Parts: sequence; C-alpha cells; structure tokens
Amino acid sequence: MALPSQVQELCLKYLEKVRNDRQHQLTLEERFNIYRSLGPSRLDLPGYNKQGELFNYQEYTQLMREEFQNFGLADYTLGWLAILTARKVLPVCELIWKQVQKERPVLTPDGFNLLLKNIQDKEIEFSEETRKSYQGNQFWNNEPEVRPQELLQVGESLLQHKLTFEEAEKQYEILSYEYEGLSRRVTYEVDYALGAVDAAVDFIINGVKGRNLTQAGIRQDADFFVIAALEAFTALDKNPPGAHSGEIPEYVMDELILTKRSPTIEEINQLLSEPLIPIEYDLEKRLQFWEWWLTEAIPQAWELAQE
Repeated sequence: MALPSQVQELCLKYLEKVRNDRQHQLTLEERFNIYRSLGPSRLDLPGYNKQGELFNYQEYTQLMREEFQNFGLADYTLGWLAILTARKVLPVCELIWKQVQKERPVLTPDGFNLLLKNIQDKEIEFSEETRKSYQGNQFWNNEPEVRPQELLQVGESLLQHKLTFEEAEKQYEILSYEYEGLSRRVTYEVDYALGAVDAAVDFIINGVKGRNLTQAGIRQDADFFVIAALEAFTALDKNPPGAHSGEIPEYVMDELILTKRSPTIEEINQLLSEPLIPIEYDLEKRLQFWEWWLTEAIPQAWELAQE
C-alpha cells in the first residue's frame, strides 16, 4: 500500500519549508500534522492521568497493554518511525565508550560522608544515583553496560510480535535502568543520543504520557525521540563530559575524591566556577536530518508497518 497522498503532500510541503527556513526548523505542530495524516492512532487518545491525580502503576500498565493490542496501521508506522529515528543517532551513542572512564578513584565511606557534607553545605544537587555510585572502599570497574542496539531491538521485536507486551516491558525496564546517572559522564550530544533510543522504545511501550499541552492541544513531549535525535545529530558540546548535566560531573567528582583531605567549599567553588562553553549547532546537519526524516524515514516506517 502506497504512502497516503495527504502524507506525501505534507512531507513535500514541510520539506520546502525547512529548506527555506534559515534555522531549518520543523515545529511540533507540523510534525503532528504528519502523524495525524497517517490515520487514527493512540496520539488521539486522552492522557492517562491529569495534574494532581494519583498514579496507579498496575492500572496504567493494563491501559498500555490494551492500547498496544488495539494498534492500527498508523500506530505501527509511528512505532517504526521512532525506531528508525533513534537508529539514525546510534553512531553518536557509540562515543560513550571514548568518554566514560573505566576505572574510578577510591572513596572510603568516611571520605564520602565528608565530601557529601561539603556539597550539601553548598546546596549543590546530589542525586541518590550519584551517592550510590561513589560509595565503596576499593577501585572498581565502572564501564557502563548500556546496550542501545539491544534496547532498540526490544521495541522492534514488540512491533513484530516476536515478544509479548509483558516480555518487552520487562526487558525495557532492565535495559533502560542502565542509563541512570549517565548524564554526568557524557557530553550533551551523547546524552541525547542515548535519550533518543530510550524514548523510542518508551514511546512504543508506554505511549504518550505528556501532560503539558500546547495551544493546539498537542502533548509537548509526545515525540521526544525526534527532539532527542535531532539534538544528538546536530549539537556540538565542547565542554568536558558531564558538564552540561546540571549535576556534579564525573571529572569534577574525581578531582575532589583524589585530594588527600576533604575539599573545602572554596575548592568546590573553584572546580565548578568555570563557565560552560555554549552548545553549538550545525545548521547544515539539521537540514540533512529533516530531509532524511521527511523523504526516507516516514516512507520506510509506513512500509515496515505493513510487513
């Protein structure tokens, strides 16, 4: 079955638009016009819960399972589009192996507590993941176990019905957990590439969870896999890995740990006072991304959805 004429017309229309736009942008509303032209999908369904309502995990999981069982052609197309979009930035994911240190310094429990006190006095955000990762009293191998290829395969296998919904959900939960705390260990573009992979599979399994709506009634984070992939494909972060994360980067923490005494507030300030280099964007690559997405990814996703 050929790609619907309305979809083709919108893709050509927006292709011309992004080529003529100085910033080569494709807006959320324009992307949703394409999604809706594919036919009825879960994007038309109301969100699970509204602001202030309590979240019931079992109820939500059952709802997502029922949504998947009722997938139509447009849903499968959107699922494959998420997979293809994330696959576009897999080469960026691979940079993680060059950025993450494989062995970390020693920090005894007493040393950790002293360091934590100084950091808390400074009122710097210090997550539970960071706390756990630095506890211990011996050198340890800290090479990440993230497997973006394997994570994407979970989404593909679910779309191909090679996995049940329950099997895919369980595998996703295990594999996505490996991404915890990586923001402070990698550069901006690698962080977003990994985020695109996670968001693609999350989109297939967990649907649309966004609560913040635009004036047009569109959930702002509904296609985060696209935004993350675009950032990963076009951004250039010249800062040390983790500097963009808003938390204490790994390289700063290691320098603190390697001191022979508990660092002072002044020393912490010195390490964190260097201004960040602004993230740069390659506008030519942004245009390349949208040209590929509009002319190759969408038609290929439509074809895959019918197999």
